[in-house]
Amino acid sequence: MSEEGSTPKKAKASPQQKAKARELWERLAKSRPGPDNKDLLYLARFVPLLSDAGVKTLLTRSLSFAELKELIQHVPNARDAAVDLALKNPDTLSEDELRFLVTQTSSVEAAKVLLRKNSGNAVLSFVERTVEQLKDAVEEIRKKEQTSEVLREINRAL
Repeated sequence: MSEEGSTPKKAKASPQQKAKARELWERLAKSRPGPDNKDLLYLARFVPLLSDAGVKTLLTRSLSFAELKELIQHVPNARDAAVDLALKNPDTLSEDELRFLVTQTSSVEAAKVLLRKNSGNAVLSFVERTVEQLKDAVEEIRKKEQTSEVLREINRAL
């Protein structure tokens, strides 16, 4: 096993190990009341032979952001799907949650949502440093006049 907290490296599994894993997965699926999200996260992170099955099952369930965060951080093969799942309802995500998604995954979609929510200088600099593909878009946004300055001018002039 590699460093603590990270996903163990997948070794070649023998046909007997695969059959045993399949049998155990079927038993787990039929158990009462069945595995909860915490159990599936454990399988996804630490049991290589059942990782894919655990991830697939998790992604069909309703997950909290904390559970998605754990998937994104610790299960590399679930990262993209977890980000897509998190971005299905972007209005519910806070700026900190969006920053987490951008930092961990360099997701262009998460960065776009973050820029839509807040296009302040700090967010522009953050996105520019983190997502290489959006540097041109950030430059375009920076060239635009800030709304607060226009409103201040309106107040002074009128």
